[in-house]
Amino acid sequence: MTDYKAIREEVLTMMSEWSTFENCQVGSYNCFKTGGNAALIVQPGEYEILVKVLEIVKRHGAKYVMTTGGSRILFPDEGFDGVVIKVCEGVDICSFEGDTMTTQAGILLSVLSRTAGFRGKSGLEFIAPLAGGLGDGIVRNVGMFGKTLSDVLISVTSMTEDGKITERPASECGFGPGTSIFKTNGEIVIGAKFQLSSKNYREIEKDTDELVAEAAKIQPAGYAQFFNDPEGKKAAELIEAAGMKGAKVGGAMVSDINAAFIVNAGGAKTADIVELAKQVKEAVKAKCGVELEENVKLVG
Repeated sequence: MTDYKAIREEVLTMMSEWSTFENCQVGSYNCFKTGGNAALIVQPGEYEILVKVLEIVKRHGAKYVMTTGGSRILFPDEGFDGVVIKVCEGVDICSFEGDTMTTQAGILLSVLSRTAGFRGKSGLEFIAPLAGGLGDGIVRNVGMFGKTLSDVLISVTSMTEDGKITERPASECGFGPGTSIFKTNGEIVIGAKFQLSSKNYREIEKDTDELVAEAAKIQPAGYAQFFNDPEGKKAAELIEAAGMKGAKVGGAMVSDINAAFIVNAGGAKTADIVELAKQVKEAVKAKCGVELEENVKLVG
């Protein structure tokens, strides 16, 4: 049996008590606001500390999950017997040199977009409406309005669980629609470098606001797409064709704005979301002959 008190005691030698919580509810750590309690939640503010936290957690044999924005993660209703590592303040630093922006991966995509714009750097307006953190966004090469992160990335810096750091040019990151090498190689994305362009920040702000308003018409705010688009097809169109747009299980609902999203319509449990996703997949398979793949991971 994992001794989470011992893990916390070790972690507290490096971090404040306000950065670690035992037996804490995890709803605020994912966009669905569902899930029971986690045995331990740790919020490292520096990558050097993150490496040490990972070493401690692994040495104790504890299960763990890492998250930034929590847009692609679900926790069981009965709780998570493990450590939630929430990458947070201190790992969201941005710096600029000409039109090149270097940033750490703890920053939220929406904040990154606005930060670049405030500095008069254009190129990331399209990510302002997207949920989640940069690290996970790079792993999945997220995008909107016909653009993805890989279109503006110069390089990505990642870290193995034993602390080895590698910087790769974007061309070597295996980017594709919704994917990259980081989905399977076990490395943690910790930073990135972007090629942007200079523009009046008020014009950038206007463009960004317009994109956010446009996005609100085509997808629910604060959520990531629950189902990946199959090659050459749109998950939303398949789900709607299968008659599942607006379908509900408990408090979980297939969004009536965009059927590729599942949202918490009020009082949803993780079990509701999982069951609804199952029903959607079965309906699409029966009607369209297509096997949908979830873009959200159930931890446990």
